[in-house]
Amino acid sequence: MHLSLALAAPIDPSNREIQSVPEAGGELQTDIDLEKRANSQSNPTDAYFDVSGWPDIAEEDCKMMLCDFNGERVWQRALTSTEPNQHYTDSGASLAPFRADQVGDAHRHTKQIDSTTTSPEEFPWRSMHWTGTRTGHLMPATTRQQSSQGSGIRTGFNRAQVNLGDWFKIIFQNYDSSKPYCPALHKDPPDTSICGKKQTTLFNHNVNPDDYTYVKQPQPGPGNYIFFGHPGSSS
Repeated sequence: MHLSLALAAPIDPSNREIQSVPEAGGELQTDIDLEKRANSQSNPTDAYFDVSGWPDIAEEDCKMMLCDFNGERVWQRALTSTEPNQHYTDSGASLAPFRADQVGDAHRHTKQIDSTTTSPEEFPWRSMHWTGTRTGHLMPATTRQQSSQGSGIRTGFNRAQVNLGDWFKIIFQNYDSSKPYCPALHKDPPDTSICGKKQTTLFNHNVNPDDYTYVKQPQPGPGNYIFFGHPGSSS
């Protein structure tokens, strides 16, 4: 495995010199306070996520950011602590669409990469704020890597001091640079030319990731849903 070493670790705000800047009225503000005040979609906080414990999920996320969301790495964290629960339902992850009794055309119209990939990876992450045209996309993953990802995301948010409602830029560290999608996403600008053309290795299988990318679709009847494959896939 080749690991990306190009991304430097973020500066710990607690180690830098604090400078006070007078506000109107004479109150002093630190440069960290001013930085947080300036947070916006056009001025997001860089958030570094160590993906060494979830390399295949990272490649899935990179593919979805690069090809399904046009290379977008700037996102907003959920506005409230309950919003992630709603996304879990809206994306269809709560339906367990990759569980053995749910896959196939007789059920959710989904398929696993292999029998271990029963857990749905959501992007945008459920911890993000997304509405309207930003529909949640799902790919199959393992529960082991999902557990590592959850810890990695929380650590990344905490180190970058990304709070509810803050805008942040996703920067993956220690991704597998032998795979195509994370290196292409982290280029400036992102290299979207590989979308729909490149296979990648996910959970030790060489696959077309579009064949495993799904969006929830309603079906007639209360509570009935199937999943459509990504446009251009064979699903």
